[in-house]
Amino acid sequence: MMEVVFLGTAGSFPTRDRNLVATLVICGNKRFLVDCSEGVQRQILRSGRGLRNLCRILISHAHLDHFLGLAGLIFTLDTTNSVEMIEVFGNVEVQDAVSKLLDIFPRKSNLVIKQVTIDAGIVYEDEGLKCSTFECSHTVKCHGFIFEERGGRRFLKDKARELGVPEGPLRRQLVEGKSVDLPNGSCVTPDMVLSAPEPGAKLAYVSDSAFSEILVENCRNADVLICEATFLNRDRSLAARFGHLTAKEAALLAKEANVGRLVINHISSRYREKEIVNEVTSVFSNSGLANDFDLIRLTGRP
Repeated sequence: MMEVVFLGTAGSFPTRDRNLVATLVICGNKRFLVDCSEGVQRQILRSGRGLRNLCRILISHAHLDHFLGLAGLIFTLDTTNSVEMIEVFGNVEVQDAVSKLLDIFPRKSNLVIKQVTIDAGIVYEDEGLKCSTFECSHTVKCHGFIFEERGGRRFLKDKARELGVPEGPLRRQLVEGKSVDLPNGSCVTPDMVLSAPEPGAKLAYVSDSAFSEILVENCRNADVLICEATFLNRDRSLAARFGHLTAKEAALLAKEANVGRLVINHISSRYREKEIVNEVTSVFSNSGLANDFDLIRLTGRP
């Protein structure tokens, strides 16, 4: 299962109710911070998630509202000894800005900061999760992110109970794909207590970007699409000028990409929220606005 916690949902500058954009993605014991706005360490603490194990930070692009909080977050992690190493992922422009930011202040401990330059492709991969990146069309070099859990088979507890498999080591062996012999002499195989293979969850995150087929291609069949929509369609010329999506375009992206759910992020205070919702849902019904501290759980689609 994958969890998403919205730590900030505003575009360009904060409002009374919204901090600047930052999103926490949690996959088991792995945590990824996508973009790092001002005051994000306080937002993390307010969310109840804490600072432990926060060692991977993905920066979409080198605009201040997306990375300026990095200095404060690193200072906090350094002072509290919350982690031993931080990996900061970002393109060449991001890494140049991050290097300059880190030169401003000294670190107190042995905290290691590893800067990882990214381009389109895989950013992180292990046996259960793959995180990849793709280019967005913005006024500076910018990237979106895809998180994909590996597919698997669920353990069917009710079926195991019917067959008389006790809780404990025997069930663990079945989950590992091993057949087991029960005390009554019967043999239980994994296929008897495991579901058919099921796809893992897919999360797509589109940062600042104009509409492009690259977005559709990468977001296709995502369970959840988190997407910016800085402008309404009546201001589409401004959106194109500044490399942003309109709410209608975000909805069209969700529709063309066949996503399960659309969540609008990077919300501009120039519009009434009801206007944004109405424009999005008129094209793609399973849509809504993200609010600070909202939680989404992704379990995949059959």
